[in-house]
Amino acid sequence: MARKKVMTVAELVSKAGKVGGKRRMASMTAEERSEFARQGGLVGGAARAKKLSAKRRSEIARQAVLARWAKNKKETPGTE
Repeated sequence: MARKKVMTVAELVSKAGKVGGKRRMASMTAEERSEFARQGGLVGGAARAKKLSAKRRSEIARQAVLARWAKNKKETPGTE
């Protein structure tokens, strides 16, 4: 399955109608709004990662790993 192209911030703003895009959020279907929000998250996530220091990204990743491990421990029957 081919990956969809991630929009740039300018494309997202234009599509939302803030700079002259022809479609407004209200006129979009639920599926279009969902895809639009996903695209915004992809752009925002990259911007956030760029802004964070390597040390902070490492801390966040470590917290995520510990949370996943804790969740797996609770879900696995027979482990204590």
